[in-house]
Amino acid sequence: MNYSFYLFVNLRILILPNQTAYDIQFDNDLTLFDMFTQSSFNVGEIDEYQCMLNFLQDLKEKINLCI
Repeated sequence: MNYSFYLFVNLRILILPNQTAYDIQFDNDLTLFDMFTQSSFNVGEIDEYQCMLNFLQDLKEKINLCI
């Protein structure tokens, strides 16, 4: 783990809170972080914090469209 993952998880908790068990959520967060790092949202021209916010907000919008 590193600071980037820590930051990502804390932002995810704020933007996409849930009641999933900790052991399951840890695996989910690892998967989401991997998705972020491989996504077009992870660009060098924008600071990492903003990239993560953009990714998580986009994901939240997509989830809300499915509900």
